[in-house]
Amino acid sequence: MKKQTIFFGDSRYDNFTASEYKFDFVFVSGYTGTKEENLEYNRVGKIKDFSGLV
Repeated sequence: MKKQTIFFGDSRYDNFTASEYKFDFVFVSGYTGTKEENLEYNRVGKIKDFSGLV
């Protein structure tokens, strides 16, 4: 059984790390100065914060 990992992050470094480990990346935009267009690697989604996931 293959496990999937989702990496939630709010920075370019988080995006890079997810890419290096081949994790799916979800950009959390609510509390960061990082702009989505400045991310260099693939991402599978975007959320403002975690309030909708609880």
